Parts: sequence; structure tokens; C-alpha cells
Amino acid sequence: MELTPPTKEQLERIFKDINLNSSQLQRDTKSLKDWLLSQPHLPHDLDDRMLTTFIVGCKNSLERSKQILDAYLSNRTSCPEFYSSRDPCDPTFRQRNKFFQYIVLPGMTPEGYRVSIYRMNPVPDDGNDFNLTTNAIKVLSSYDVRFHEDNYWAGDIIIIDCRHFTFRQLQAVTLPVLKKYVHCGNESLPVRYKKIIFINLSSIIEPVLSIVKRILKQKFVQRMITTTEDYPFLFDHVPREMLPDEYGGSAGQVDSLNDSWQQKVESYQEWFLQDMKRKVDESKRPEKSVYKPKQLFGIEGSFKTLTID
Repeated sequence: MELTPPTKEQLERIFKDINLNSSQLQRDTKSLKDWLLSQPHLPHDLDDRMLTTFIVGCKNSLERSKQILDAYLSNRTSCPEFYSSRDPCDPTFRQRNKFFQYIVLPGMTPEGYRVSIYRMNPVPDDGNDFNLTTNAIKVLSSYDVRFHEDNYWAGDIIIIDCRHFTFRQLQAVTLPVLKKYVHCGNESLPVRYKKIIFINLSSIIEPVLSIVKRILKQKFVQRMITTTEDYPFLFDHVPREMLPDEYGGSAGQVDSLNDSWQQKVESYQEWFLQDMKRKVDESKRPEKSVYKPKQLFGIEGSFKTLTID
């Protein structure tokens, strides 16, 4: 799968919205690289394309780019379950990926937004088929691939189709892992989430979602849209032709898009194997570091105590 690049008009709009031009982007990318090389606790081997993504994703703020880049790299030490074992071609990982689909759609909205769809596959009602860590690895790895290939976009729209979620699967979610996932995906990536749309919402999901909102930043919560309606609801938020065939669009079949995106992620196997070696040495972190790793523990238990009316 190849992601459709922004048109000239979309690129101009993306740059204008964050008050950026190409010459300034080059200067800021070099400044960010020089800063990275000066940090004794961080790995230094990120390429310029990834650094460019941080500048654009952090809305042309060099200081914000430093903070998010430090957090992004520090997660390899503070959240090893997401980063220390993520060979996309590993047979176990491939098997667990069969229970859900995460697709980055190839098109781009007129505003310059990328659109992703997350949904569970219909499987027997067994909580053992759901592994939040595997889900997190797939999503976070997908962003790493995009940081290499997709440097210019204005924001993300995430579609979460709740149709096939089961209560047993949600019971398998542990709150400490969920909190780390929220930190890595919501607070440590150069990504601007514009809309998070839940369709086919059911009574199974609603109480869980209310708990999730408590650990999200309010700005993120305000951009969440929920509905019990099916895919036609999406037509007011995403150009119809961008959506998969099963969602009323013409972008292709979901299974084909999912397989194509998985192949794209697997094509970066060597990069992921190298990334698994990247570590942050906290003993060398400067006292006045732009980022201080968060305490990500302290929430125990799972969703097993939830009661559904």
C-alpha cells in the first residue's frame, strides 16, 4: 500500500496552518537533530525524515518537538512491553493480529487529514483472543512506518468500529497497560488527533469508555464522537470515496486493505529490529531535561468488576 501524498494545495494549507515554510523546516530539522545529538541519554540515529515529522506534527514548535521526541524515545525504556519485542514478521505477532484489523486508509481528506479504521474481527466470545499489548504494538508500529513515509499531514481521524467487541475481550484489558497505551499514543507522538469516531457503540462499550475518558486529556475527550449508528454516520466526517467498500466507499475491501497495510509494516522489519536495540540511559539524563518520564503505574486491576445493566 502506498499512502497518497498531499496535493500542492493541501501541502500549502498544511504549512500555512502552522505558519511554516520549506526553508524554515530545513533549519528547524537541523536544529532538532543538533539538539538530539547533544542529549547524552538519548539514541542519536533517527533520520531527518522522522525529525521532519516531529516538527510538522508539533505545529512548528521546536521546543514541543524536543519534548515529544524525548518522550517518544524514552518510552522504549518506560514501556518495554510495546517496544522491546515488535518484530512484525514474528509468527506469534502475526497470529494475534488476526483477531483485529487496523488500517491506515491510502487517501487524504481535503483538509489534509489521514484516516484510520480499527475494528475487531468476529471471533468466538473468548477473552483469550484479545491482547491489548499486541494491539498497541500494531498501532504504534504503524505510526513509525508513517513517520518514514508520510511527513506532511494536518491531523488524524480515527474510526473505531465497535460492532464485534465482546465483554470478555474488554475484561481482558488491564488498566496499567491501558494507561501506558494512552501515554504512548496520545502524549508521545507528533500526531494531532482531529476526531475519534466510535460507531456501532453498544451498552458493552459505554461503561468502559467512561473509564477510559478519565485517563485521557480533556482536549482529546472533546474530540471523541460516539454513535450507535452504522457506517453511514461517517459520511458527514470523511469523504465517502475514501472509505472501504464495506463502509459505503470505494477504497477497496477491508481485508485487502488490512493485508496490504500489514505488508507495508512488515517491509520495515529491519528498522524495527534495529529499533528494539534503542534504549534511553536515564542515568545520563540532564537535570534540566525538556522531558521527565512519567510515573505510569498506580492503577491496578482490569475491567472485570464492571457491571452492565
